Amino acid sequence: MDNLFQYSNSPISNILNRDPDYIETLKFLSEKIDKTVNIGTHFLNWAASIKSDDLSKSTILFMFRKIISDMDGMSILIASGNEESCRPIQRRMLEGSLALLYILKEDTYRRAMCYQVGEAKSKIRTYRKLLKSPNPKVDLKWGIKNMENMLKRKEYKAINTEWNAIKEKNKYKYDPLWYSLFNGPTNVRELNNSAFTGMSSGEYNVTATHIYAIYQELSEDTHFASSMKEMHIDVNGAACLNPLRNPIKLQTTIKFILIWADMVYKAFLGHFIPDKLDLYMCFRKEFIIPTIIELNGKSIFSFESKKNHKLIFCV
Repeated sequence: MDNLFQYSNSPISNILNRDPDYIETLKFLSEKIDKTVNIGTHFLNWAASIKSDDLSKSTILFMFRKIISDMDGMSILIASGNEESCRPIQRRMLEGSLALLYILKEDTYRRAMCYQVGEAKSKIRTYRKLLKSPNPKVDLKWGIKNMENMLKRKEYKAINTEWNAIKEKNKYKYDPLWYSLFNGPTNVRELNNSAFTGMSSGEYNVTATHIYAIYQELSEDTHFASSMKEMHIDVNGAACLNPLRNPIKLQTTIKFILIWADMVYKAFLGHFIPDKLDLYMCFRKEFIIPTIIELNGKSIFSFESKKNHKLIFCV
């Protein structure tokens, strides 16, 4: 009788190869993200050290922090060749980047405060749902009261009034998206278009339409609606399941991570520390743009060149 413990020590290698012969290439690629994250930490530190009474500043700093945190997480996955698990994080980074670009583009103070109101409303909604659970372990009523008191402050009053008015007009009384307040975008497609309007993307060779198509594809992965696309046709014409930690799309993943980081970094520095922008422009000229061009070139990975790493069972 088989004991499953004997199988727990190692996987089927052609389904999951944790020590591929291209591990140094994966490390090289992950370091591209690491360098970009590293300079982002300095940008965050410089901006955070600037004293300001502007309540909107915290919104921008926390959003920027989340974006570089997502990049750092994807770097870890890239180092192991796990492109597939990057996709939900990549989607979040993209949506966060679009949101931050929207805030920094114009009307920055009010848009940042709208984000805070939207987050407070979301917490209130969540806490009220949790109150219905048996024996909630935290003082949720205090949390709700705290958020409601915040929304009564004069800095938030006009935005809270706008939020409530939009919800009241909604036929189904859905909570409005924070960026839809004051005639803003009503969905991610419009947010994407708004963030990209007037922005030069010639160096990347991408358009707002292209970025939104990527967002839709990443959304399918996030919501588990695309598991059946993880297959390829082998040299004999048979449909084969892809292995785990499949690096075949890593080049494209890294390229777009760098593109979104570049857009965010320029906007962030331009808002907080414009005197550092020239430093970054030199870095992007010498590192970011050449890396993007390099990743646009010949494919590093292919199933044909890595035959020993593709699955041997077919459907």
